[in-house]
Amino acid sequence: MSSPPAPPQRVKDATKQQRLRQKELVTKLKKEGLSGEQLHDELTAAIVDAKRDDMKHKCERCWHDKSSRCICASVPQVETKLQAKALIVIHYKEWYSAGDDAKLIKMMTPNNADVFVFGMRGEMDRLRKELEIDPQHNVILWPADDALTIDTWKDALPETSSWKQKSSSPQTQPLLRVVVLDGVYQHARHMFKYLKTHLHPDVFPPFVALKPEDISVYHRAQKKYGESDRERCEKKGDEGIRICTVEAYALLLKSLGEDEETTKAMVKAVVTNNEALKGDISVRPESGKASSASSGAAKRRRQKEGERVHGRHFRQLNEANYHRIKSPKPALSSFNVAATIRYIEARSGAERTVTGVNSEPCSLSGSICAERAALANLREDDIKEINSVSIVSDSVKPITPGLLCREYMSSRFSRQVLDPQKFDVVLAGSKGEEVDWDSVIVMKLAELFPAVPVHLRGRRVADLDFDELRGLICKPCLPEFDEELYEKTLAKAKSKINSAQHPSEQYFRLSFAAGIRFSDEECAVARQYVGLEYGTSVDPIAALAVKIEEKLEGECVIKAVIVVDELGVAVAPFAVGRAFLSELGKEATEGCMVFYHAKGKKDGGEGNKFEMKVITLDDLVPGLPEFDVGDLNLNGH
Repeated sequence: MSSPPAPPQRVKDATKQQRLRQKELVTKLKKEGLSGEQLHDELTAAIVDAKRDDMKHKCERCWHDKSSRCICASVPQVETKLQAKALIVIHYKEWYSAGDDAKLIKMMTPNNADVFVFGMRGEMDRLRKELEIDPQHNVILWPADDALTIDTWKDALPETSSWKQKSSSPQTQPLLRVVVLDGVYQHARHMFKYLKTHLHPDVFPPFVALKPEDISVYHRAQKKYGESDRERCEKKGDEGIRICTVEAYALLLKSLGEDEETTKAMVKAVVTNNEALKGDISVRPESGKASSASSGAAKRRRQKEGERVHGRHFRQLNEANYHRIKSPKPALSSFNVAATIRYIEARSGAERTVTGVNSEPCSLSGSICAERAALANLREDDIKEINSVSIVSDSVKPITPGLLCREYMSSRFSRQVLDPQKFDVVLAGSKGEEVDWDSVIVMKLAELFPAVPVHLRGRRVADLDFDELRGLICKPCLPEFDEELYEKTLAKAKSKINSAQHPSEQYFRLSFAAGIRFSDEECAVARQYVGLEYGTSVDPIAALAVKIEEKLEGECVIKAVIVVDELGVAVAPFAVGRAFLSELGKEATEGCMVFYHAKGKKDGGEGNKFEMKVITLDDLVPGLPEFDVGDLNLNGH
């Protein structure tokens, strides 16, 4: 199977944010004197702790969504006649993954299995203590070239061991502890090497390899490598057919004399888990009548519950989801987002909706998001009010709009048509072709995009009265205001550009410049470059990218930011600038002040004068989308 499709820009942004946070943590830990293995352990432990908090919606036993996918009732417990205990060492990346199969051993034999999360604090010490109880009767499943067979392992046991005596009764056998490594091969190999290095040679178990003959029933084998394994073995005589963790443990027990009925039940549980991943596992509603989770009746129940809980936004979310499913995947990301706008017509007073989906050309910067695609379809001369946007994507988690979308919605229309304080942003994740009604969240647009330019909202630049605007600017009275940075940035905004080199400047009346103060007190300024096609223009913050990179490499941080137009009006950075600065990471921008003009207060209301305000960069860019590529519903339709 080919690699998963490249994630969309939003996913790339979120992944970049995650990597930046991990980089910040690494830097912090290094400053505390940690390195090598200690550094790795602390970083992994932090990731595990964060993952635990994100898994509250999953069943603690089967690791499926407890509201709709739980398989606990379909996986029976079994009694093994052999005195064996599985010590499941699971890699932290597989922990709480619904597709993982090793959890089934613990579910079916709860008294004869224990789980140790590789990467979680204290887990390997707990495993070591377990192995020290009776080192002679420990074994680890590992398919190395120099691994023992079951027979050679038995031969190496002491003569007094009842496991070596064929006539011994299982009740007289000492407890055999079987270490099972659970994870993809590279993770399992890493765990094996870790145990071999960190356990005392007297405690590290001998490793045993099995000789499976049947193709694995595991879902990954069925989709990917199972048949190729069989063909390879038939051609080369290779006995290394890959099987999943549960199958390996069941095969070991069978080789040691466990009842076939018990081992078959273990393998059958893997199939049950596979079916749950498809959404076909049998579920039981409150009525007590069992039905498939993917049946029409089950879908209707979920729809009815969604309408009951989210009645105000139910129809719009369904409409957005319909377009998400029916629209072809975009060229670059193969990731669909659909947005449905609800508005009121001016003439008829009727409530209407319009839907857009994301679209992508061959370049990332030319992409258009679903929210803007929907709004661009509106006939503005017949709009009284725009009330909400409902967004459904291919992610299992709700995704907040990107900054370009937020800026467009916040500044394109007048406050009378679209009021950010009242405008609802409704977000939902998806499960296959359905809306995940349990994931729905509602926010106000004003929460997502503060500090809209005071003089540009819903107005044409050609209609601006420059003299009037200059007269509205009040002298800054903030104690933290950086006057030098403001004056240098204003001078840059007023500076003339060579019209021969940049002829398109004459087609846009207003010139903007950005200024940044670094921690070494140096100021850097740059102006916006206007393209004849406005979408090709260069943001003033982006024009400082090279300088910012040089400063950050020199261990400077950004202290203050301002964007000023040629009139002297300061605006908070535009969407491109906000996104660029926020993605540098907190280490580079923590405490960064952003100066901008806003309308002052007058008699308890909003006045006309432009007063200088300050906001931190964190508060300027709230609620950035954060999720892993693993959250993507890539097989949804």
